[in-house]
This record gives sequence, structure tokens and C-alpha cells, in this order.
Amino acid sequence: MYKNYNDIKNILSTSINELNTNVQKLDRDVISCKEAVRAKNIPLKNELKSLVIRTEKGFVLLHIRGDYTVDLRSVKRKLDVKDACLASFEDLILLNVRCGTVNPFRDSLQKLPQLISDEIFRVDFLSTNYNGHLNEYVFFTPEVLLESLKRSPKLFRGYFIKEKEREMNNE
Repeated sequence: MYKNYNDIKNILSTSINELNTNVQKLDRDVISCKEAVRAKNIPLKNELKSLVIRTEKGFVLLHIRGDYTVDLRSVKRKLDVKDACLASFEDLILLNVRCGTVNPFRDSLQKLPQLISDEIFRVDFLSTNYNGHLNEYVFFTPEVLLESLKRSPKLFRGYFIKEKEREMNNE
């Protein structure tokens, strides 16, 4: 589908107001980051991975690049909590989302505290699912993500990825 960054520049949202006009469609549903990048023909580092994390203080939404694994110890330290785990299928239903549709632009998730991992700002563009559909997605700059997350009640920045992965990629 996309051969290089120049192909994407024409449909890249550089402000939050452009997102609805730049929605793209896939010919099939995708759930995981790996499925999404294969369908879009983009590098895994450009796919945004948004995860709902359950803590004893409630839910938070975590955003990392698709090529990384979340480090729950870093999350617990940043939030000053003892327990943190990925939300269950039932938790997602409570939040009115399902697997593959979690993203930072969902109204039902913007009320949650947000964690954004700083390695996101080392790429030119990101992509994620959109509008709650498994076959719709958008391309946007990391700055659009940050603009969107400023609407949440709390925003935390830091590194929330496995240290070994960070060292391997010189992050």
C-alpha cells in the first residue's frame, strides 16, 4: 500500500481537526499492531500501541510504539501504585471498547489518565485504528497525539518500555 513517507505525507494529519477528513480504510479487519502494519505496509515502529492498564487507582491509557513491549514496573513507579496489569476483556467492555479499537482519540477513553512513552517522538508519523472500526485508521504526527492527550485529566510522560529494548534501539 505505502511505499515510503512521501506517499503518506498527503494524508498525514498535522492537527487534531484533520483526523476525521483523513480516515483510511483497509480491505479487512485488523486487531494487533503486527496485523495492522502488514495491511498498511508500514514499519512496526510507526504503529501506535494503546493499552488500557488497570491499577488499584483505576484505569489508565498507555501509548507506546508498536515495536516495543510495555514495562509495567515503569508504569507502577510513575503512577505510584503497587499493582498494574493489562485490562481484561471484561474491563474493555466496561469502557465501551474492544480489542483492536483502543486508541487515544476515543471519547470514552479520553477521560482516563494518559501515559505517553517518549520514544514515540522519535518517528515522523504514527498510525492507529480510528472510529472504533477494525478496518479504519489514520496517519498523524506525534504532536497530534500530544495535542489530543492534553484533553485528559492527567498526562504522564516518560519511558514505559522494557529497558533492554530501549538499549538495543539507543532510545
